[in-house]
Amino acid sequence: MTLQAVITEPIGSMRAKALVELFGRRVPVDLHFSGPADRLQVAAVPDRSDIIAKYAGVTPRFGVVGRIASGRNRGRHIRVDKMCDLPGGEEEPGESTGVMIRIADDIDMSVNCANEWVEDWAGVEETFERDGLTVDWS
Repeated sequence: MTLQAVITEPIGSMRAKALVELFGRRVPVDLHFSGPADRLQVAAVPDRSDIIAKYAGVTPRFGVVGRIASGRNRGRHIRVDKMCDLPGGEEEPGESTGVMIRIADDIDMSVNCANEWVEDWAGVEETFERDGLTVDWS
């Protein structure tokens, strides 16, 4: 509530890109404004536009089961599913609310299944890089 932001790029009337100083470093964020003018609420999320652009050409493979070819989970199965909002939420029904990465010992994704939520396909690719994963989707 006490942080100040420097607007770098207005995006319509309810969004803007900005820089917020945290721990002596300027951090790029996306600002989202909501509510009436006399009680305006501001939410800030990290600006991931550079990361998203880095993986823009990568083919997303939602709902397809693959096999991990390298990394600590080598030989296990992986599936990446786009998550959707339930009706009645703040988002439009069916709007994507992130991506779930599932890794399991079996193709049905039921034995020793581990899940990790990420924001979008760029987050999936970041997770693959972080864990040294190469996936065989065939």
